[in-house]
Amino acid sequence: MRSIGTFHAEGASYSLVILSDGNRLFSQGKDSIEELARVIHEGLEKYRKNTHYELASK
Repeated sequence: MRSIGTFHAEGASYSLVILSDGNRLFSQGKDSIEELARVIHEGLEKYRKNTHYELASK
């Protein structure tokens, strides 16, 4: 299973490709990919906001 997505948020954009293998059911693979994408997106948003704050305060 594969998923390709693009995220846009407050002037930042990025693409994400996730490949999954070994899931017995399509729904399991879909759920795994969606959860992983959510975690990655949240982590990148936190990093982007922290980096922006540090750069803006210097």
